[in-house]
Amino acid sequence: MLRERFLNELKLRNIKISVEVMMKQCQSCGMPLITAKAGDCRGTEADGSLSEKWCSLCYADGKFITPDCTLDEMRKIVDTALKEQNSGAFMRKMALRQIPTLERWKQI
Repeated sequence: MLRERFLNELKLRNIKISVEVMMKQCQSCGMPLITAKAGDCRGTEADGSLSEKWCSLCYADGKFITPDCTLDEMRKIVDTALKEQNSGAFMRKMALRQIPTLERWKQI
């Protein structure tokens, strides 16, 4: 039901997007690349196309906005953002546990 509502909202906003992209998360911070509230949050590649891996808060024009960001810094950024959105402790803990498994941080 929630998925159908989300898809209908995207149709109302005339957003044409694949289901695969809707289910993807930023491989730097874990934020969904597409949300019903914010719409398309994908960053841009150097050629101006939308990224399939990175959100607009982490990536623009083909490069990371904060290239020197460490894993610990990203955890603090994400935790602060989730607190500001009044996310509960469980949700924050799950998000923070996921960050090291994301593509940007796997090799670290």
